[in-house]
Amino acid sequence: MHHRDMRKIFPADSGEVLLNPGMGYLFLQRGHRKVRFDELAPGEWFLSRPLSDKIIFDVAWSVVEPEEGRFDWENPAWEGCMQSWIDAGFKVGLQIRGMGANGTFRNDGTPQWVFDAGAGFIDEPGPPDGPPRRYPVYWDPVYLEKSANFIAAFGERYNRNPAVEMVFQGFLGHFGEMHLSEHTPIRPWAEAGFTLKRYTAALKHLTDAFKAAFPDKPIFQELGNPSYNTPCPGCGAEPISLVQAKELVPYLVSEGINLKYNGLGANWDRWGSDPFIEGWYVDYCRAYHDRVRLIVENIATFHAPAELETLRRCHASYTNRGGELPGLPECRIGELDDDCFRRMENYDPLGKRHYLDGTRGRPELRQRVQYDAARIAGYRLLPAELHYPAALRPGETAVLTSYWENRGAAKPHDDFGILYALVAENGETVWESVTAPILPTSTLAWAPGERTGERTELHLPPGLPPGRFRLAVGMRRLADLRPIRLPLYGGDGFRYDLGPIELAKEPLS
Repeated sequence: MHHRDMRKIFPADSGEVLLNPGMGYLFLQRGHRKVRFDELAPGEWFLSRPLSDKIIFDVAWSVVEPEEGRFDWENPAWEGCMQSWIDAGFKVGLQIRGMGANGTFRNDGTPQWVFDAGAGFIDEPGPPDGPPRRYPVYWDPVYLEKSANFIAAFGERYNRNPAVEMVFQGFLGHFGEMHLSEHTPIRPWAEAGFTLKRYTAALKHLTDAFKAAFPDKPIFQELGNPSYNTPCPGCGAEPISLVQAKELVPYLVSEGINLKYNGLGANWDRWGSDPFIEGWYVDYCRAYHDRVRLIVENIATFHAPAELETLRRCHASYTNRGGELPGLPECRIGELDDDCFRRMENYDPLGKRHYLDGTRGRPELRQRVQYDAARIAGYRLLPAELHYPAALRPGETAVLTSYWENRGAAKPHDDFGILYALVAENGETVWESVTAPILPTSTLAWAPGERTGERTELHLPPGLPPGRFRLAVGMRRLADLRPIRLPLYGGDGFRYDLGPIELAKEPLS
């Protein structure tokens, strides 16, 4: 055979969820009662066909530093649960919050010793017959000093841990989502000195602390309006949206901080055309998805398939369900009821309530939307067409042409190389090579929805045994040669069979 004898193949997308670094579906556990991996029921739907290999753990600062300088890292709500997931092969995202859902007096916020040291606070009424909800004043110098000290210890423990996928800045705003509190009066915050200048300075102080503590990990900031409190004429301050505070997101991106959207699957501000997410986030995603990774929370939470297009529109690298309930919400996918929709009836243009009713008692339909969300989030690199020589001769160079499609929502944020290998019938690899793309020279430019052509030179060394082999393809991260999965059939999860290929005898010298 001659090199002009070519095989053309058109691999099909396997449809499987890809468990790759820097992308995908995220499990999330908040609250004090977290579920260990070994407590999951056998055969859970999201494990039998893996939905994810990543999970975020979220806990309040008061839980892990109950006394200044004494760290309870092994707490059952933190490492005591987290380690069981790591032992099962999961990567983890870490968030420690300065203010959780319920505040200091319910062990869900800033520890009391910070306020005893002089940090300012604001107490709002809590549940009936319960203690108030205590918030820190986020720009208070004592709060900033103590939180920065904690962030340094946080980084010392986890920055070099290979199981940590990402870290979230959690010390600014309720839930770590940037807003001062919930939909409550702004007067106490005005009296505590709220200005956009002070707020911005606090954000920059905390960002500097996280960057110093975690130089080796991707850092995310959950976005929210600095103040969406109830207006209060004459208070000296009015609510400020993230759009009005126009310096904040460009600053975060300039510092390499990745962005996360938090919401309940509705366009509350009615900005832009997406019915499920505020237009300002779509605009930020369009502007910055080349530079930072993006997370969209709560898309697919309500099992409406039309939400999935929002993941593509936002170029989401990750997605997750939200909520503050204990445990793992995926374990209770059949329990979502009408209560969470009553507040959203005016924000339901595509019929979430109707879809909810249509899937009640049919968990397989709800699961399908979750799988679709997991397939879409991140990059999905398919070699959709390959032309390769039917025969090669050791010591010579041949050209393999491939056409790759990114069928995910996001560009890769890592450089990958293309691996080709010759595999014997007994499974032994007789030759393999990893080469960087040449058109363009980095997979960082492989945009969603586009096809990229590649020409790879195969340099086979002399001395390889003649015979019939299988040609295999894969991809490796160039920084460390870590393999990634491709959406292909017929492989071991990291290297995929393309078809037969012959090694001819070397020419006589």
